[in-house]
Amino acid sequence: MAGKNADRRARMIEDWAADNNMVVTNDGSPTHVSRSSGSQTAPDVTLAHASIVDRISVNKLQGIGSDHIPILITYQDHIPRVNSKPSFKWKLKDANWASFRTEVERNIPSNYEKKMNVNKLEKKLRRAILKAAGKHIGKKKITENTKSYLTQEVKEEIKKRNALRRTVKDNREEWIQSCRKVSEMIRAEKEVRWKQYVEELDKTSNTKRIFQTVRAIDGKVLPKKDNEVLEIDGTAYISDKDKAEQFAKTYRTFSKLKARKSDRRIKRTIRKAHKASRDLEESENDITMNEVLRAIREASNGKAAGKDDIPYEMLKHLGPRAQAMLLDLFRKCWRGGGIPTAWRTACIKTLLKEDKDPKDPTSYRPISLTSCLGKILEKIVANRLIYLLEERGLLTDNQAGFRPGRSTVDQVLKLVQDASDNMHAQPKGTRTMATFFDYSKAYDDVWRDGLIFKLMQMKIPCCFIRYTRHFLRGI
Repeated sequence: MAGKNADRRARMIEDWAADNNMVVTNDGSPTHVSRSSGSQTAPDVTLAHASIVDRISVNKLQGIGSDHIPILITYQDHIPRVNSKPSFKWKLKDANWASFRTEVERNIPSNYEKKMNVNKLEKKLRRAILKAAGKHIGKKKITENTKSYLTQEVKEEIKKRNALRRTVKDNREEWIQSCRKVSEMIRAEKEVRWKQYVEELDKTSNTKRIFQTVRAIDGKVLPKKDNEVLEIDGTAYISDKDKAEQFAKTYRTFSKLKARKSDRRIKRTIRKAHKASRDLEESENDITMNEVLRAIREASNGKAAGKDDIPYEMLKHLGPRAQAMLLDLFRKCWRGGGIPTAWRTACIKTLLKEDKDPKDPTSYRPISLTSCLGKILEKIVANRLIYLLEERGLLTDNQAGFRPGRSTVDQVLKLVQDASDNMHAQPKGTRTMATFFDYSKAYDDVWRDGLIFKLMQMKIPCCFIRYTRHFLRGI
């Protein structure tokens, strides 16, 4: 390996490689260009063990402006590749909404008001929307292009720089100048784009996008990993199906509560109340079209759709016939006809938590994506329930979460004010002690029968209890 002019360090590397059965995989082609003389040498060495050398390939890539040429080392094995299918999303920005609206209206069946259960009604509405979306919105492939600064001018200069490198002996100065020009163009383009981004920020800007940008600058955006492996009790799980089963087992353990003998009485009470007949209250009246349109109007754009692949943007462009069909479906659900199975089926996305082991299923945060159609009904019911709770004074004044016009800022201000009052109390002031509780897996461990029983104790109207029961149990 070492030549006649090799120094002591080269001899040491050669001896180490021989002692450890390592093989040099380079082909001897130049990987470095001297800026001072333009001469090309091969100082970079790639070593691999003799047992895997037949699976190693070494290739030189296009230069990036450095003296050294990037080297791509590929290890070929029979590990199955997962998540290799391309992903697609709706081209909402380029949608022909007028044609979409007309097509949906045309697809709405004329006899949907006949005796039809909620599952069939939801299926017909979903098909009408998706059929129109396929014609007048379309989908595009999701790409991971994050180099927006690579404008056409920058790309042309990069091509010129790479071409000059291949003949660097004859045009060394031109190549050096081109390298500097590419670096300067990229720096200037990044600066212009950043200033433009900051100047356009205002109170209407997408806070989610801003937060993502800040995290990316801070280096907290994890790279996408196609072949991440889960490892449980020494067993590796590679395929999507196997990993999904392991995630399901993990999440089932979170929400599994032990049955107690005292629960039987509560279940009997719930069943008895479910069969009892009584007069409806004002808050149990039929859902109105105004409630539906308001909930759709207040829904945020850019939210992920559920398994039905219908985002809020499509719901905001429905015509009167489609809106009437959606209202009829909501009313059937509210009257006790149940909730469509598709609305109770979530597509779970797992997000790796910061500084957690990617091989451990508990290191991921599950995000449940449910149908936007179903979430519109949830919003309507939630608005009614919040109004009822506030009107009857069923919530403590100390609660700020999940209440309109309140937030965690209220709690912080209250704590600061109490501490300040105690510090200035006469004659010497007093201390303020605070204890904070963080309930682990609070939502996963909700006692469902206990929740229904609590609603009954608070004398919440039957329609709200029945809707909650249907959603949780699918009955």
